[in-house]
Amino acid sequence: MKKKQDPLYILIKTMSQGEKRAFKIQTKKYGNTDNICLALFDFLSKLPNYNVQKIEKKFVEPRKIKKQFPVIKNQLFYLILNVLNNQTLGTDASLKLFQALGNAELLLNRGLFESALKQLEKAEKVAYTIEDLPLLLKIINKKNDLFRRLLDVERLREKVKESNATKREIKKKLDHAHLVEELYFELFLLYRSQGYAESELLKKQYLELGEKSKELFLFEGMAIRAKHYYYSFQVIYHFAFSSFEKAGEFAVLHLSFLENSPAYLKANINEYLKALNNAIVIKVNLKSFEEAHLLIQKVETLFEEKEAINEFLHQRLFEIKYSNLLSIYVDTENISEGLALVSEIKKGLKKYRNVGMSIDRHVRLCFGLALLYFKKEDWNKSLDWIDEIIKIEVEVLGTPNFVVGYAKLLMCLCHYQIENYFLLDSLIKGTERFLRKHNRLFKIESLLLKTLQKISVRPKERDVLFMNLLKELKVMPSIEKDKGFNTVIEIHKWRMN
Repeated sequence: MKKKQDPLYILIKTMSQGEKRAFKIQTKKYGNTDNICLALFDFLSKLPNYNVQKIEKKFVEPRKIKKQFPVIKNQLFYLILNVLNNQTLGTDASLKLFQALGNAELLLNRGLFESALKQLEKAEKVAYTIEDLPLLLKIINKKNDLFRRLLDVERLREKVKESNATKREIKKKLDHAHLVEELYFELFLLYRSQGYAESELLKKQYLELGEKSKELFLFEGMAIRAKHYYYSFQVIYHFAFSSFEKAGEFAVLHLSFLENSPAYLKANINEYLKALNNAIVIKVNLKSFEEAHLLIQKVETLFEEKEAINEFLHQRLFEIKYSNLLSIYVDTENISEGLALVSEIKKGLKKYRNVGMSIDRHVRLCFGLALLYFKKEDWNKSLDWIDEIIKIEVEVLGTPNFVVGYAKLLMCLCHYQIENYFLLDSLIKGTERFLRKHNRLFKIESLLLKTLQKISVRPKERDVLFMNLLKELKVMPSIEKDKGFNTVIEIHKWRMN
């Protein structure tokens, strides 16, 4: 299993330069320059990787603070959170909301009921802007409690009747939003682990989810969050069936919806990045490379805002930009442009490994590089990146199965190209077991592996054996050819080259 990183170290590594500067100014303002927290902050900021032994030797032991060190770390963690909260309070609607709620609670406990009500009304206004339904219910309940203290019986009855009707509407919206969200995540997890609806079993699973969605999506007055998940569901659902045109339509609608909901977008920037990435991936699949490049320019614009965006979001922008550019250059066989990205991708993989880059994204970038070198016919470098994927797959649960399956098949082709027939036999058996286990062994993969297996035993007959494979591919129905590994490496085209 992958080692768990230290939360304080990750928090510091995700801070932007502007946030780090603000933290240092605030810390120096309320303490001297020898402040132990500031010293630890500087030390961890410069540390390339979290290393307990190094921290103890270089920081803890010289200062003789072994017993106090856990307390100092905890103190620094909350100091950073306070500075980050204060820095974004003026612009972040969610933080404004929580501040107003906190103020209301303090005033209520001191008997300042009218002042507390004003704070709750302020919080309610913000909650409606970003449509935070759970907090709206909490605010309405607190307002009712205050009305009991401030109003006569008749006015109280009117207010309670009005607020109960509002609560019923909010609960109805909230319950529906939860159902839409649950259905989306069911679909997302299925696609993330299995990919396209290429087997009969997968088609059935996807169709069942599609049926579940029909009635759910007829709901009137859908909450903003429910609409967001509605568009997300439609994009992935149609993408899973390779209906890229339809998926593209929903992706454009999704982006437009988010861009026209500025308060929600600002509070959920990561959701916008997901939608942007989906739109780019679909344009690449549709071979609409100019449109894909225009969307990547949006990513680049955000990427350049180093002061405004923290390092966690920065790594997400990095991954979206480079994984999609790799896909474009591999697809168009513009190998020189792709190779020009390698240095930056290597730096990014090293830089962002401590700021929450997911295994899924890491694997996809490595696979893009493996494909790039395969197209360049540099089999050994392709194998280097495949080894990185296999190593991750062994160490970490949750690696995307279909990408790992493609990587294992590509590994077999690389060893075939370098005529490593002795190793090829065992690799083919391992790959077949993996694909069968994850329902990814389609007809075309099975034929390819059988052909490679025969070649590993009778290498002198490789040309004849491959001609036989190409004959079988020629008569194979398109529905069988347009799936699985053949969508990544067109076997006929590769063999002819």
